[in-house]
Order: sequence, then C-alpha cells, then structure tokens
Amino acid sequence: MTKQTVFISGGNRGIGFSLVKAFAQEADTTVFTTARNPDSATELQKLSKSSGNIHIVKLDVNSEESIQAAEAAIAAITKEIDIFISNSGIADFDGYALNTKRPNWIKHYTTNTLGPILLFQALFPLIEKGKLKKAFFISSEAASFQLELPIPTAAYGQSKAALNYTVRELALDLKKDGFTIAPFHPGVVDTDMAKKGAVKLGALDPKSASLFDPANVITPDQSASYLKKLIEGLKPEDTGKFFAYDGSEIPW
Repeated sequence: MTKQTVFISGGNRGIGFSLVKAFAQEADTTVFTTARNPDSATELQKLSKSSGNIHIVKLDVNSEESIQAAEAAIAAITKEIDIFISNSGIADFDGYALNTKRPNWIKHYTTNTLGPILLFQALFPLIEKGKLKKAFFISSEAASFQLELPIPTAAYGQSKAALNYTVRELALDLKKDGFTIAPFHPGVVDTDMAKKGAVKLGALDPKSASLFDPANVITPDQSASYLKKLIEGLKPEDTGKFFAYDGSEIPW
C-alpha cells in the first residue's frame, strides 16, 4: 500500500477515536489527530504509544488561534495530508426551534459550522499537496431538508445544514483540481454525546425514542469501519454528494 497521511479532528473519543484506531492499524499510514486536552485523553495516549504512527495535536475548533497553532504543529512534521476528516462537533438539544435560545444557536454554529471550515482552510496547503486530495466532514442526516426525523433538531440541524452548504461549495470549487469532498452521516452511533442527546430528546418528546431504538444504533467501531471503507472507495466523480455511512446517498 502507498504511504498516506490522515488527519482526524476530535480523535479522543467516540467516532473520532474509532477512526484513529481503524486507520492506525495500517503500517503505511500516519495519523494526525486532535484533542482539546491531549494530556487527559488517556485512551488516545495509550493507543498512540502502542501504535507508533499517531501524532496527537492540541486543538479547540472554537479558537482561530488554536487552529493556527495546530496547523503549525502538523506542518512541522509533515508537508502533506492525503485524507482530511473533520469529526469534531457538538449536539446540545434544548428544545424545538421556537424555544431554542440565542446562545444555543451561536454555540452550534460556531463549533459545527465555522470550526470545521476554518480548520479546512488552515490545513488546505497541506491537503492540496496530498496524493489523494480527499476531505470529508462528519455531518448528520438532520442536515437534510427532505428528511423528516422524529426529533427536534433546531440549532444542531441548522448548523449541520450550514456546514453541508459550504462543503458542497468547496466540492464544486475544487472539483477541477481533482479533490474528493463530501459530508457524511455516520449513523445513529452509541456515543456519550448521543446518549445525552437521547435523554434530553426523550424528555422533550417521547416519540424521539424511536430514533434511538437499539435496532437503529451502531457502535463507534462499526461506524468507523463503514466510514473508512466509504472514504477509501470514493473518487473525484463522487465529490459534492451527501453520503450515509453505508454508502447510500442522502438527499440534500
């Protein structure tokens, strides 16, 4: 296998951690991943020491200064990124759109929309030099205008839809340069964030529980396995599409 460099934000837990594990298993792959507090990312630190091909970088996607510092730290080690995966995000449901307060809208937009885009901008010179020129953003089916979910997504859904809009624009802008860019719905995944969300949503509307039925939920490792296969299989002609973890297309 050709040597490759993979960047994964938010690799200290959940889907991000599972993606780091999946890619780091390949001897010819170097993984750069991030955590807000690397020293407290115990499991990620253990994985890094045992694998020998993982670099952990401090990053808070809400801070432009932190993004620039992370870029400098990565650029000091590598001159290219073959696969960029934006995974960092939040989901803090506090009600239906009619009742969602201003701070919640701003918090989600800052973390879920601006954070990934500014991070991609900062790392773009390295991605542009990569052999594969692939960039993927963990989004959500809640971003689709055509799907009707049994949950009030409010600020979360809006932030992911805004992310998708810009990801699609990036895909169109960079298509001529051979990039493959797309947002992904990772599935309904059994993460700490999802568990907290399920409790909040269940209190808002009992019908929300149907989305988190055990039959619909997958583990972070399962999601990462699906996503890795999808990432490896997508080609430039797939750029600008919206995919679910199983490879099916989601309507915008």
